[in-house]
Amino acid sequence: MTTNKAKKDQEEYYNKTAQGYDNVDGFSRDNRNHMIKLEYLISRMGLTGKERVLEIGIGTGIHAVHLLKKFPKLDYVGIDISPEMVNICEEKLSQYSKIKLVAGDYTKEELGGKFDAIFMAATLHHLPQPPKEVVNMYGLLKEGGKLVMVEPNYFFPKNYYQMITIPEEVNQSYIREPIIRASYEAAGFKDIEYEYMLYTPPIPRFMIPFYRVFDSLVSKIPILRKMSIVIGASGTK
Repeated sequence: MTTNKAKKDQEEYYNKTAQGYDNVDGFSRDNRNHMIKLEYLISRMGLTGKERVLEIGIGTGIHAVHLLKKFPKLDYVGIDISPEMVNICEEKLSQYSKIKLVAGDYTKEELGGKFDAIFMAATLHHLPQPPKEVVNMYGLLKEGGKLVMVEPNYFFPKNYYQMITIPEEVNQSYIREPIIRASYEAAGFKDIEYEYMLYTPPIPRFMIPFYRVFDSLVSKIPILRKMSIVIGASGTK
């Protein structure tokens, strides 16, 4: 698959799925598990609230809504290959003035300077050449800037099934610790950290306190940790 065709296929896929994207498997994506991932992203970026931040693959703005509630003075730039996704995100973020949303390719768009932090959630595997993308992102950061991501873990059974049945998910095969770590190192990042994130379902809500305890206990079992749902990675320029 050529790079141009891969990008076009991704755009068409997410334009078609944009209206129903906020709900999956019968429940909202904006749930307890989403917040766990967002907490990880925020903690690794080390934000104070006045930085210039780029999100690649904004989707419908689920991450941006919570991020800007917490840090309303951020200089936030968000980009997504799907115009339909960006339109939905614009509606959600209409109350904020210090934002820029772009429908396009982050490697081609003029984003107006470098960033203190770049973050992504389940985006890297949708880009045509994941290792090369990490190098590209390094160039968009200021000195001392952070690149933080969370990605579906290749070894989790549901993620593996998606990879072999949905063409747009094929690059999940890149989401393994050695490959991500090597990509960060090749780009020149330092202070590289890698984390397996294992968590239980977000419903029913009354079980959430018990889920947190269960997650903590299960994450201490090496073989289960390696099969976590998502992984997190971060590095400093």
